[in-house]
Amino acid sequence: LMNGLLVLLLSSGIVYATPADSVRDITISGPVCDGMHGWAYGTYFGDIRKYDYIEEEYFLSGTAQSCQPVNELTGDGRWTVEMQNAEPYETRILVRRPANDDKFNGTVIVEWADMSNGYELTYSEAQGIYENGFAYVSVTADKASVDSLREWDNERYGDLNIPKEDMAYDIFKQAARAIGPQRQTGTKDPMNGLAVKRMIAVGVSDAGSAVLSYANAVQPVDNTFDALIIAVCGGEARDFGSDAHTIGTLVRSDLTVPVMGDCRGLTRTG
Repeated sequence: LMNGLLVLLLSSGIVYATPADSVRDITISGPVCDGMHGWAYGTYFGDIRKYDYIEEEYFLSGTAQSCQPVNELTGDGRWTVEMQNAEPYETRILVRRPANDDKFNGTVIVEWADMSNGYELTYSEAQGIYENGFAYVSVTADKASVDSLREWDNERYGDLNIPKEDMAYDIFKQAARAIGPQRQTGTKDPMNGLAVKRMIAVGVSDAGSAVLSYANAVQPVDNTFDALIIAVCGGEARDFGSDAHTIGTLVRSDLTVPVMGDCRGLTRTG
């Protein structure tokens, strides 16, 4: 499914998004190498070097705002939210990128790590991702994800902290901007200078519900992603609360980027 959706998106001709603002100041540390286990949670199962790829984990810290609805969350997906009450956070991203510039196709798959089973899962590494030069970044955006990472390896992840679940949307956006086309390529660049041209947001299952909410409320304002893939969420989007409630909705029809998936209402490609 994921490989087919990526092929359709790229063949349809993605029009580059123009982000509305630059990334808020964040601190990037890493690559992270310590911990009880000696490896990152969710590390590649096998030897990613056979594809001439590098896997590295980085910590991101800064301040993020809570995302709150301004009016009723209607079934057409035309939602309006406001960002409130910035608070400090620290989270992680797991990066897999080509070791050499000439292999990179310019596209980063940015996946919202899923917590449906009570621990992080990711789904976007379909056959052809590394063979065809994509970069991949998993983002730990949810408070529950950070809590589970601390439990798995407190020595490595003990300082990670997301105070509120509704900060996840701002954190996801900031993480994407930190590896995107307009990032600051200083001493800590998780992409190691690669020329990023496009970013595709991906969410599956509960994370699909989160990305559906992002598509309807945040993407129209910040325009961070060049395409979105939303899968296995049944057309249910998060309601921005802290109690994991969802609401049935379509993807809003006025987005300027392609949106694809296997959920109700996700049939448009821009």
